[in-house]
Amino acid sequence: WRQGRFWLSLAVGAAFTTWFVREIHWKEFFAYLRSYKPGWMFAALPVYAVTVWFRALRWKILLAPLGATSTPRLAAYICTGYMGNNVTPMRLGELLRTLLCSRREKISFSGTLATIVLERVLDSAAMLLLLALSLVFAASRLNPGLTEFLEDCFLLGGLGIAFFFAAAMNRRLLLRIAQP
Repeated sequence: WRQGRFWLSLAVGAAFTTWFVREIHWKEFFAYLRSYKPGWMFAALPVYAVTVWFRALRWKILLAPLGATSTPRLAAYICTGYMGNNVTPMRLGELLRTLLCSRREKISFSGTLATIVLERVLDSAAMLLLLALSLVFAASRLNPGLTEFLEDCFLLGGLGIAFFFAAAMNRRLLLRIAQP
């Protein structure tokens, strides 16, 4: 209580909270709050836990060449990173996750950060592939030129994912391609 940092953080938090809620329409807010059904939240929690567990498992596989890790600890780092993303701008929670993992698991910071960048690349490729796939199925409602473009995107996304899988299976080939 006597430390200035506590009061400074409390003042900064109060300032940002005031700034955040200044334009909330309180009647609408409370109307939405009254319509809230907590059963949906409790139903979503196991789904969230499973997705975090699979993300931790994927991250463990990516970190395996750098050092041994534990899936539950990685899941905790992922949740801490999510929290950091919610309270900081520009997804700085990813750096928090990197820092926690590198310090506690004794893995290099740059290696850990590289795995997170690789996760984002793979997530982006998968999302683009799913988007292209869904748009191809909706092609009958789209402009024919746009349909051809989306089919090309689908093909390129598939080739990109195939390249990542081939590179993961054949490390020497990847090093030969990356060497020049």
